[in-house]
Amino acid sequence: MLTPEEIQRLLIQAKEDNCFELLLLELSTGLRRGEICALQWGDLSFRAGELRVQRQVHRVKGRLVTSPPKSKAGNRSVILPTPVLNVLKAYKETISSRWMFPSPVSEDSPRDPTEVRKRLQTVLERAECKKIRFHDLRHPNVKPKTKILFTKQGFKAHYFLGPKLLLLDINEPLFIVFHREIQYPNFLNYHW
Repeated sequence: MLTPEEIQRLLIQAKEDNCFELLLLELSTGLRRGEICALQWGDLSFRAGELRVQRQVHRVKGRLVTSPPKSKAGNRSVILPTPVLNVLKAYKETISSRWMFPSPVSEDSPRDPTEVRKRLQTVLERAECKKIRFHDLRHPNVKPKTKILFTKQGFKAHYFLGPKLLLLDINEPLFIVFHREIQYPNFLNYHW
C-alpha cells in the first residue's frame, strides 16, 4: 500500500509520463489490470457518470484477446466521481481510438496489461515510491478501512489511510491532512 505522500508523487509523475488518467481511474475504481485495459469509450456514460465493466484483455499464446471479466460479478457498473469524469472528458479529446487506453503501437488495439504493469514500475521508480504490484492499487477500493470517497462538490477525493487523510484536488496540488492539520510538503509546489 502506498502512503498518501507516495500517491501524490505517483500521480505527479504519472502526469509527466502520460499515464495519469489510467492511474487516476485505477485509484478511483479498483479495476483489475485487464479490465481497465479493455475499457472502450462506449462503456462510459458521461451523462450518468457510469462506467460499465464488461470485458478484460489478456494474452493467450502471445496474442492479446478480450473476454468476459474474470467472474460473473466482474460484469458491473461503477459510478465515477465528478472530478474523474472531468479528467476523462478532457482526456477523450486527445484520443481517436474506441479504446479508452489504446496501445501505443496500434490505436485500434487495447493497451497490453503487461505494458501497464511495466509502466507502473517505471513511474513508481521515477516518483521514488516503494515497489508495489498494479493489483495493490486496488486496495483502497476493496479494503473497507482505506475506501476512497469523493465529495458531492466534485473536486476533492478523500483517502482514508489509518489516521491520515489525503485530499486530492484535481486542479490543484495535493494536500496531506494529519488529524485536521494541513501540512504542505515541499514537493506540493507542483501545478497541474
